[in-house]
Amino acid sequence: MKTIKLKVPFLVATQDLKGYESVDLTVTTTIPEELRVYGDPEFKVTIPDHMFKELADTEPQFDTEPDINKRSSHISIKGLFGEREITHKFKKTQTSKLISSLQSYMMDLTEMINYRHSIEKATLKKKLFIKFQHTRNHHTNGLNNAYRGETIAQTFNYFIGYEMFTESLASSKFGSKGPKKRYITKIGYASPNSSVQHYNTHFKEREDLSLDLPGLHQSIEAFENEFSIIDWSEEREDFLKRIKETFVSVNEELSDFLKDMSDDKIEALMASGGLKFLK
Repeated sequence: MKTIKLKVPFLVATQDLKGYESVDLTVTTTIPEELRVYGDPEFKVTIPDHMFKELADTEPQFDTEPDINKRSSHISIKGLFGEREITHKFKKTQTSKLISSLQSYMMDLTEMINYRHSIEKATLKKKLFIKFQHTRNHHTNGLNNAYRGETIAQTFNYFIGYEMFTESLASSKFGSKGPKKRYITKIGYASPNSSVQHYNTHFKEREDLSLDLPGLHQSIEAFENEFSIIDWSEEREDFLKRIKETFVSVNEELSDFLKDMSDDKIEALMASGGLKFLK
C-alpha cells in the first residue's frame, strides 16, 4: 500500500485555547501500489496535542477508554460519527471517508474548547430550572376493559445552571452575526457505582467546568419547553428546596403507611387519625 499525505486547512484552537486559527494539518490516506482503488478511501487526521489534552476524559463523549458498564460498545452520534458506528472511545486520530467531515468535526471540537475558555467574556446569568408534572390516568387490564382504577403521579425536580450567549465559531466563519444561546452547569454527577467518578463534583460547582445541559441531539427550544427557566436568587432556591423537602416528607409518609396494606394496617391507620398531612 502507498501512503499519500495531503496538507489541508483546518480551523483549530489557538495555544491559549481562547481563540481559533486556520492551520494546515496533514491528512493521510492509503491506496494500492498499482493505484487501482476499490471503494472509497479513508482519510485520517490527528487532533493537535493541546486540543486532545484539553478534551480527553473531561466528558463521557471524550472518554479515552470504553465504558464497560454500557450495554453496547457502540454508539452513533451526529457530526463526523453520524456516518458510522464507533466505540465509546475518544481517539487522537480521526478517520472518515470525507475530508470535509474531518474539517467539520475539528471545527466542532474547536468551538467547544473556545466555549470553555471564553465564559468570562460571555454573558452569564444564573438560572433555576424547574419541572413539575401531574398526571391522572384511568387503567384497565388491557384484556377485557376491566377497570383497575386511577393512577395519580407527579414528578418534581429543580436544579441550578446558567444561561449564556456567545458567538458561534460557525457563525464567524460564514459571516453571519448574532449570539448563540447555551445552557450550562458547573456541577457534574456520577452515580455511586459508576466507573466515571472523576466527573462527580459532589453537588458543588467547579469553576473550570462548563457542561451543556440539553441532552444529545436536544435543541435549545426543546430544552426550554421541557423546563420552566427563571432567574436565580438565594430566596427562590431556598423556597424550591422547601418544596422538595415537603414532597420527600409526604411521599415517605405515604410509603410507610400505604405500602403492603392489610386489613389490620388500614384499621390501625384510620383509628390513629390518618396521615399527618391529611389532618
